[in-house]
Amino acid sequence: MTEERYKTVEQSIIDACKEVREMRAGRLPEREWREVFTELKAELFAEEAMTSEGNIISQKKRTQAV
Repeated sequence: MTEERYKTVEQSIIDACKEVREMRAGRLPEREWREVFTELKAELFAEEAMTSEGNIISQKKRTQAV
């Protein structure tokens, strides 16, 4: 899975189709849905943790400023 963010849904679908084509051609290793799901969950939890930390820091700064 790539780290880049897609600009449109259309681009996301096109890239996903290219990735599947590469897998079927044997140029990329095939992955099971569980593997993809686990990676997605880890990525989402990491983003959530970063957002939570940012909110806590912002709240501390606001409290200290008052």
